[in-house]
Amino acid sequence: QQMHIVETLFLNPFEKWVFYGRFPCKFVVHLILSVVVTAQAVIYFQRDIQHVSRTNQHFVHMFTSPDPLHSPYALQEGVAALITNHFLINNRSIVRYQLQHPDQMTLYLGYRNDERGEVKVNASQWISSFN
Repeated sequence: QQMHIVETLFLNPFEKWVFYGRFPCKFVVHLILSVVVTAQAVIYFQRDIQHVSRTNQHFVHMFTSPDPLHSPYALQEGVAALITNHFLINNRSIVRYQLQHPDQMTLYLGYRNDERGEVKVNASQWISSFN
């Protein structure tokens, strides 16, 4: 039987299916599309999360000390390793990094008495001091 124009406009797809036997094709197509797009997003973000996790582990390995920094000597060694890895990052990593200032690094210091300071480290002087 023929649908009235008002029923065409105001009945939802399932009511049209119940009353007139008209299968909701557009609804099924949209449902399938939403499942496919959601699956694509999940797959993409899962790979991205794994990449970010590996990058984070790489930076932790490169720039932090495995030992706790409880003594002044351990802190000194940790900072020395951080500065050395900063200047030699492109020699020690498989990824190429573009540093904003590859020949200079500024360490910003904060002391317990709320004083602030900064130390500028030059790459050539730093690397030559270890050779």
